[in-house]
This record gives sequence, structure tokens and C-alpha cells, in this order.
Amino acid sequence: MPIKSHRTAQKRKPKTSKSFWRYLLGFFGFITLVFIAYLILVPAKYWDGKSRLALAIQDKSGAVKLSVFDPQTESITVITVPANTQVDVARQLGEWKIGSVWKLGENEKIGGSIISETVTKTLRLPTEGWADMGALGFTKDNNLAIWQSVIGAYKTNLSLKDRIGIAFFAQSVKSPQRNEIDLSQTPLLIRTKLSDGSLGYEVRDLSVAQISAYFADARISEENIGVSIFYPRSRMQEVQKLGEIIQILGVKVTSLELLTQDLVFNCKIVSQGNLTAKKIAEVFNCKTEIKNNQTGIQLLVGEEFFRRF
Repeated sequence: MPIKSHRTAQKRKPKTSKSFWRYLLGFFGFITLVFIAYLILVPAKYWDGKSRLALAIQDKSGAVKLSVFDPQTESITVITVPANTQVDVARQLGEWKIGSVWKLGENEKIGGSIISETVTKTLRLPTEGWADMGALGFTKDNNLAIWQSVIGAYKTNLSLKDRIGIAFFAQSVKSPQRNEIDLSQTPLLIRTKLSDGSLGYEVRDLSVAQISAYFADARISEENIGVSIFYPRSRMQEVQKLGEIIQILGVKVTSLELLTQDLVFNCKIVSQGNLTAKKIAEVFNCKTEIKNNQTGIQLLVGEEFFRRF
């Protein structure tokens, strides 16, 4: 009897093992289906695989890597802003070296968006995305580094679907289409003594076509839709800077008009829901309103917008 019992026990083990693997495979199958449904049903936040995306990444040294992923030219361009570049920080936070801006954003409870906002404001380069050094893999010609930036844990405003889309694009871009530019070697920056007495860089020439050309979006130029900007009377100087940034995207500013009421608000874009309006909204974090009978685009910017610009 003991021997028979022992044999019976031995026969039951494979059944338990098969049951375990069956459940495990079922679990992973379910997770896979959920993941596929997510990719199909949930829209990406910024990356659509057709329009260029500018991503400001702060590296370990404090330098900012402005990384432009452009499906139209099938290229990736990485523009390095040295850490000791003095910039006028967005949200009226004063002048700081760009290497200190990320920490400043954390201290002010703003987060990494302060980097993309400051680059857009000070360098006039429209930048919608931001991330810490965990996203640097997207700029590498190395598949392992690229996918580490997909699954890695780091601070960014990119969604998972954005990361996956950028990864597939980055894998397809070959070395000849990968460009690196050091801003300190261009007329845009000048080496000088900064306000704290140290040597560093200041922004000098904002009309460097070689740099701004990377931030234009060919699909926006093809739409050829003009934008009218409505603004408070006291913000003429700032709205001119805003117009310059919008034009670098490839959008024609058709008019600047004064707001007559309700000045205390952020920003809103009224359009037919076209790509141009979507891109402006992404860069400046504006609300959108769709009107089917709208001709052109209206960008309404209030006092709250200029307090963070």
C-alpha cells in the first residue's frame, strides 16, 4: 500500500505543473491582448509618426539635448545647449544657468516642463516634449539603448505610446541622417562673463536659420493656415516673441489683435481641428475649441499665459 500511494503522488505532479504553466500562459496572453488594445485604442500624446517632435532632455552634466525627431526628413538632430548657458527662465523665474533649471522646476513644484518652456521662450525654438536623462537612448544608434528608453522609469511628459513610436522611428534612422550640433559653436551663443561672475554662454543671435530650420514642420507649411493672435494691450513685446516662435513652426501670423474683455485667462485655440492648431496647442499647452465654420486659426492669450511665458 505505501508503494502504491507513492506512485500515485508521482503521477499527480505533472498535472500540477501543466496547470501552473497553463495559467501562466493565459495570464501573459491576457496582458498581451490588453497591451495590443492599448496601442490600438489609446491615441499617442505627441508622436503621430508623421510630424516632427522636439524633445528637451537634460543629461547628467546639466546640458540640455534638444532632440528633434523628424519623419518628413527621416532624421534625428541633437542640439546641445551647454549647462553654463544663461537663460531667461519661463514663468518669470529670472535668469539662471540652464543646468540649474530642472532643479529649479522641482523646487517650484513645476516639474520638467520648465525645461521645454524655457527653451521655447529663450531660444525661440518650439519644443513640446521634455524628459530627464532616461530618454537619451532615443538619440543613440543602438537598439538596446533605444528600448531601454521605452521601458525605463524616468520623468517625462511622453506617454508609453509616444515612447514606443519614437523607438521604432529611431531604429529606422541610419547614421547619415543623425546630426549633432553644439550651440556653443554657432553664432546663437556667445562666450562671456555671466551675472554671477563665472564664464559661460549668453544667447546672442536668434536669427540663425541653420538651427531654426530643424524645428519647422513641413506638414504645417503644407496646410498653409494663418493664425490671428489676440492679446492684452500691455503685452505687445511678449506677443511679438510669441509670433516669432509660431512662425518658426512654419505658421504664418496673419494679424495681431487686441483683446477687448476677459483678459484673465490662459490660452485657447479656436480652429477646425487641423494639425497646425494641434501643434501650437502642444507647444504652448493651450486649450482647444473646434468650430467647423472657423476660417484660419484664432489664438487667444490672456494674462495667465504671459505669467508662465
